[in-house]
Amino acid sequence: MSNKSFGLNKERELKKIFLNKGALEVVRARGSFGKFDIIVFWKDIVELVSVKATKRKYYSEVGECKKISKVQVPKGVYKSLYVYYAPNKERNFKGWKCVPVK
Repeated sequence: MSNKSFGLNKERELKKIFLNKGALEVVRARGSFGKFDIIVFWKDIVELVSVKATKRKYYSEVGECKKISKVQVPKGVYKSLYVYYAPNKERNFKGWKCVPVK
């Protein structure tokens, strides 16, 4: 599986997770090369989500958080980074990690 298809599959998976958690609507920005991949509409807020998936031993969220933090959003809109860490024998952690961005 290519890195691109791996990442797209994780975007679809995360969309289902948000819907199961009670999101009113979840929209994938298909074909977008922007900073955000998913827009989640909750009852009272909107969440802009950047999705990253990695198979590597190490992945630094700092650089991605810096890019996202520069985007100005109106009140009631929040930004977050979701990183999926694929199983890796050299890493103890696997699964989704949410990194809120200010």
